[in-house]
Amino acid sequence: MNQLLNQIKVFDNFFSLEIQDSILVSLSRPKWSFNGGDIDISPFWHMRFLEEENFYSVHLLKIIENSVGKQFDVINIYANGQTAGQSGCPHIDTGDYTFLYYPTPNWENTMGGSLFFLDTIGENNSKDSEIVKTVSYKSNRAVFFPCNISHYSNAPDRHYNGMRLSVAWKLKTKKNKHSY
Repeated sequence: MNQLLNQIKVFDNFFSLEIQDSILVSLSRPKWSFNGGDIDISPFWHMRFLEEENFYSVHLLKIIENSVGKQFDVINIYANGQTAGQSGCPHIDTGDYTFLYYPTPNWENTMGGSLFFLDTIGENNSKDSEIVKTVSYKSNRAVFFPCNISHYSNAPDRHYNGMRLSVAWKLKTKKNKHSY
């Protein structure tokens, strides 16, 4: 487990302010639906199919690949939006890696919204699972991690009247064409 936890990378001030602003403009479009998260337990806002937009799947992906030193095929890219009371549920992701980006400006650590990693690998969540790593939500922060580590996000504090935004790239490591 420690070997996997050591693969969790946190990047502060990840994108330029110009790119952060472009992401925020993109996320202000009326493409949101209330079908993210676990619909039966804790639904939240979701914007799907960002992988169909070159801005996310080509331009931003290239920056991500250069930063983490790997090349990827995109499985999907989407945005989540959580308001107070809309915490996520423990889960694993599809693919090899997840790259999460937090664009919400002017975030303060008292607003909550942390990302929690549990001591379980794969779908082995139980009521006895423990939080083994916490990454605070911070404006213009990115988190890169293996998809098979169980994780979930905490809702923003009830005193925050905005939306905790995140953009998720679900990635598969690109195989070398010349591998035999």
